[in-house]
Amino acid sequence: MSDTKHETRGVVVGLGALAAVFTLQAVLPGQSGLACLYPVAVLGALWSVNRWPAIVIGLVATGGVLAPFVGGSGAAGGGLIGGAGLVVAIWLAVAMVLRHRGATSAEADLLRRTFEALPAGLVVYDGADRMALCNPANKSLYPAVADRMVSGTTFEDMVRATAASDLYRTDQEIEDFVRERVARHRNPGLPHSQVLSDGRHLFIQEVRLDDGSTIVLRTDISELSQEPAARELSGGPSPG
Repeated sequence: MSDTKHETRGVVVGLGALAAVFTLQAVLPGQSGLACLYPVAVLGALWSVNRWPAIVIGLVATGGVLAPFVGGSGAAGGGLIGGAGLVVAIWLAVAMVLRHRGATSAEADLLRRTFEALPAGLVVYDGADRMALCNPANKSLYPAVADRMVSGTTFEDMVRATAASDLYRTDQEIEDFVRERVARHRNPGLPHSQVLSDGRHLFIQEVRLDDGSTIVLRTDISELSQEPAARELSGGPSPG
């Protein structure tokens, strides 16, 4: 799910929960315990990517608790002590959300930096075989078609564009090459090698995940390609 969708869901859930509490308090004014739902509403911000939804929802919830005091009708949660307790509970919930968000953001940043720093090319294709992620190292392996390596590009289209750019060393017709390579990709087995037209040798591993997505890992083994052990490991050149 994209960051925008996460953000929208967090705001909608949090503010929607606050609106529900406001409505219940208006319809059932005698039910003072309804104000205890304010801290729960803050948890809706767990779905958001940024921190501001939790703070905004916390401020609105605090206003809802303090409003009766301003109006002179007493705290909705049972007097001054009850109102103060609700405010504390609200901001404890906000603190919990912010702490969770901080940990999540740090983990996501670490994964992003690791993904971008990998010396090997790494691509993730979703269940529909469309590119979901592609790191800089993979783009550097095929600079002539790097602009095609964007989200949504199918594996078949990527192979066809690469073959059309004469980046592979092969005697096959383009469509025959594409058909064979796609078949191998959809039924990944042992790692294999790929020889590019400029003489580079790539070692390719493909892994199919439970959700139908596929991870493709490419490593430049040009310096090792003449060694017997490397040739045995790669299984010889094949469509990449």
